[in-house]
Amino acid sequence: MFIKRLLLLSLLLPAMFLGAISEEYESGKTNIMKIMSHEETGISAYNKKNIHYAEAVNLYKDLNIPEIAKFFPCKTEMGRTFIAETLSVPVSPKDRDTILARRQQAIHILVENPSLKKDVEKLLDQAKQHEEAIIELMSDFFKGKSCPEIVGLNQLKEQKSPLYKPFKFLLTEDKGRSLLEGFYLFYMGSAAYGTGRYLIPAAYRCMTNGLYNWDVLKLYGSTALGIMVTGLFAYGNGKEYKNACDARFKLHALNQLISIAEQIEQRCKDNDIHNQFKMSNLQNAEGVELIQALKHRRYRSKNTVIFRSPAVKTFLYTLYEKQDHLAETFACIAEIDAYNAIATQFIESQQTTNKFCFATYSDNAQPMIQSNAFWNVLVKDAVPSSISEAKHIILSGPNAGGKTTAIRAILQNIVLAQTFGVAAAESFELTMFDVIHSYLNISDDLLNGLSLFASEVKRAQDLLGRIKNLETDKKLFFALDELFTGTVAEDGETCAYEFVDKIATFDRVQFIYATHFQKLKELAKLNNHCINYKVDAPVKGDNGKLVYPYTLSQGASNSRVAITLAQQAGLFN
Repeated sequence: MFIKRLLLLSLLLPAMFLGAISEEYESGKTNIMKIMSHEETGISAYNKKNIHYAEAVNLYKDLNIPEIAKFFPCKTEMGRTFIAETLSVPVSPKDRDTILARRQQAIHILVENPSLKKDVEKLLDQAKQHEEAIIELMSDFFKGKSCPEIVGLNQLKEQKSPLYKPFKFLLTEDKGRSLLEGFYLFYMGSAAYGTGRYLIPAAYRCMTNGLYNWDVLKLYGSTALGIMVTGLFAYGNGKEYKNACDARFKLHALNQLISIAEQIEQRCKDNDIHNQFKMSNLQNAEGVELIQALKHRRYRSKNTVIFRSPAVKTFLYTLYEKQDHLAETFACIAEIDAYNAIATQFIESQQTTNKFCFATYSDNAQPMIQSNAFWNVLVKDAVPSSISEAKHIILSGPNAGGKTTAIRAILQNIVLAQTFGVAAAESFELTMFDVIHSYLNISDDLLNGLSLFASEVKRAQDLLGRIKNLETDKKLFFALDELFTGTVAEDGETCAYEFVDKIATFDRVQFIYATHFQKLKELAKLNNHCINYKVDAPVKGDNGKLVYPYTLSQGASNSRVAITLAQQAGLFN
């Protein structure tokens, strides 16, 4: 039994260790992302001041934006975060010729200039090498290990305690730290001297009734304790120095990242890339002071062993207190990493069936989307489709035939076109939309007392209200998947028909609506604002199973495969 337990423990310990490392890494990554997105100094703050956004509803969840960000081969975690953050907030038509044009131009320059792209990738590879150390530096675990008093200091600060300033001086400033260490050395030395010279001999004299030479005992006692205290102090200092070396190495990585960000800014300037985020944007006095401190020669060399460890320790407190000012540095790297990753995917796609293109924008008064061979970036071996419509699309087709995939592909490309100026297609032209709504995953809301049908009605009500209140100079696009399915089929079909017939008459609105309801397919014959599209019917393969073409074409689908699918799943056996 003992051997079994020992074996189990030997298997569990590595897993626990790896789990702890993973948790530490994730906390560091999360903290860096928070800094990058900080409301006062980060990406969000800059964008709120300088960019007009489209109104986007449910895109993050319905499109699985984090997975789209992973599709692009960023070098750094910061780059992936930048793509995800940017895709979450499509640009309004108001900024088509400013921020959107600049992003598109940056990607275009990287695509057309292999020499520049190679140079940028070298810098990004260097950033990647340093990123792991920086993630560890910003992790909660490392903060707690290196600056354990930081939590107490923050509590004193929040409580407005009079002890905050003196404690802050002792812990976070070089002079205070030196004073504290001097006091500690004096205290320990005095205690050792007194104990060895007086306390131990006095106690021993009482126990032995003056049998031995007290002067010799005093000498030996004080010497022994002095050696012990010196050893303890040396051990403590050695441990402190080791921790300082670890911290200095991570601060060196941050020092190098600043240098890389400055080099990237210069490359962009030399090649007419108007990037949003650059080190020269940093004007805040505290931020400038922090960056200058990180450029100190103490942090320049990777392998320096001679440095003042108290200075490193005290600087860590300053860094963590003012860490939000690192947002510009992180964002500078992240932005160019994002552009480079999209450019890489763009270049590689030209040799494949599924290509990327630069989006073009129409000034039509009414909304329209025209695309040749668009595809869904999250589907392996995606089958491309084409549309050319200013009308509303009623999309029908068999179960598992690709209706939702097609809707997501259209939404993905609208978002890509309105964030980075690219699309997963051979060509993609659109009128930019001020409002983009997605309702692909409507579920019940039992916590608020809403059944599935009640939730569907509420979504439809919200959407209708938004359409009615659409400003006269704005355009709206929305996608719906299987609305009004949470009730009796006949009632759901009637609700869907009446609702779609109504919203199809509104000006400056375009939508795509996926359905199995037969009555809705007849709507296009009666309402000239609508047109039928279908995902084509499957055929039976040699093994008797259905094979789907996943192609999109005009017309209504009459294909029915639900019973066949249930039979193949063995539900009726």
